[in-house]
This record gives sequence, C-alpha cells and structure tokens, in this order.
Amino acid sequence: MSGERRTPAPSVEVVAAWLGFPESASRLREPYERLSRARGLGDRPARPLDRALDRLASWGRPGLALADAFAARFRQRGPLRRRLVLVLALLEVDPHAGDVLDAPLSRGPLGAVLRGVGAAAAHGILLLLSVAPVAWLTAWEALGRPKR
Repeated sequence: MSGERRTPAPSVEVVAAWLGFPESASRLREPYERLSRARGLGDRPARPLDRALDRLASWGRPGLALADAFAARFRQRGPLRRRLVLVLALLEVDPHAGDVLDAPLSRGPLGAVLRGVGAAAAHGILLLLSVAPVAWLTAWEALGRPKR
C-alpha cells in the first residue's frame, strides 16, 4: 500500500440524499460502485482541484452543494460531475424514483419562471460561497497534506 491516502469521495448515500432520494441509496450502492469502478471514477483524481472538490463533497449535503456549484461552472466534465450524472442515471431507471423524476416541478409558466429565478439565485450564492473552501482545499491538495 502506498503512503498516500485516498481523497474521500462523496458516498452514494450523500448524493442520493442531496438529490432528494435518501430511500434509494441502499438499492443504488452496488450498481453505483460497479459502474464507477468500470468508468475509473473510483481512482484518485489526478488534478488537485478534483481532489479538493471530492473532499468538499464528502463533507455531506452542504459540502456537496458547494462542490457541485463550483464544478458546474468550472469543472463540468470532472469526476465529481460524472459521479452525480451516474447517480442520476441510476435513479432514472429505479422504479421507485422514476415517478418523482418524471413529475413536473412547477405548474404553469409563472411557476416555472419563479422556480428558474430562485434556482439561479441559489446557484449564484452557492458559487460565491464555494470559492474560498475550494481554493483552500486545492492549495492543500496541491502542496501535499501533512502526514499523520
């Protein structure tokens, strides 16, 4: 075993709960682990930014929200976003989650506009809040973590 510790990645339980499907996590665990290994998502990310986003996302739902807001803007094809897309794809074929995913989010055009404006404002706030922790964690990952 190498002396380098693995950067924690967000668990399927945290991702499923953040997406609003905590009860689906147990059904998704085995296919998620198998598919993430097949796609190389179980490996330690090479870039310090990706390791920092994984570490931030492993802090639970608030950390995952901050990491996703940053990755959505600056690292769209990174491992974190690929893991989130994998969980969404698994949820889409889950018979228990499919009905919720297929339901409309709002009623009427005004509701859709208000929901879009609210989502954009929330994303902007999360993006601003994510800059400091991502910068700090990226520097920590790039310079090397202290050994215990």
